[in-house]
Amino acid sequence: MSKKIRTIEQFSDEVDQIKRWRKKELALMKGQIEGSRESMSKQKVNLRAGHLLLYAHWEGWIKEISKLYLRYINSQRITYSKINSIFLASALKSDILEFQESGKSNIHIDFVNKLSGVYSSNKRVIIKEDLIQTYSNLSYDILKDILLRLDMKDIVDRENLELYEVYINKELVGRRNSIAHGEYIDDYDMQAYKEMHDFVINTLDNISTEIVNRVINERYIKV
Repeated sequence: MSKKIRTIEQFSDEVDQIKRWRKKELALMKGQIEGSRESMSKQKVNLRAGHLLLYAHWEGWIKEISKLYLRYINSQRITYSKINSIFLASALKSDILEFQESGKSNIHIDFVNKLSGVYSSNKRVIIKEDLIQTYSNLSYDILKDILLRLDMKDIVDRENLELYEVYINKELVGRRNSIAHGEYIDDYDMQAYKEMHDFVINTLDNISTEIVNRVINERYIKV
């Protein structure tokens, strides 16, 4: 059963815990790689293992903190009439999919009737946490889609994530897939690993901080 997060303090503490253990594990892995520099073959093995761990936290961190954000919003018992349009769309996603896929007029009419009443409804919004999907392959496009679903388009722009699209897809995700499939990698050294380590930590840190700020400022509420 998911832990209930109802207050800003609880949410912030939970985010800190997520960050703390993941950063600690990555720091230990980095230290292990640096400590094996005297043996080229040993360091190559550690670099492969280190990259797999980097990707694991890249995907796990995003998934965990995004679902935590939705869980917090759900705990606030916000009504359909007060939630902002981005989260309203997420709450209505299953209905929207049925509307798109159906050719039946009664489905379309029922959806429009429901939608017209939503904006004045005092019914509590529930956003399903399983809307956050990384598909075990957190590429740039999937990350961007998750951030847009969380009403964080401005973060995509502010962090200039588009500039890192190839880096994320090829160097982070692509290399992880190659290693996971048992392919030999010979173009990965300590410097490349450190750059990837810093990119992962900084990007996820910034996203986490921004989500906490959005909780504090109630950015999920309709203006």
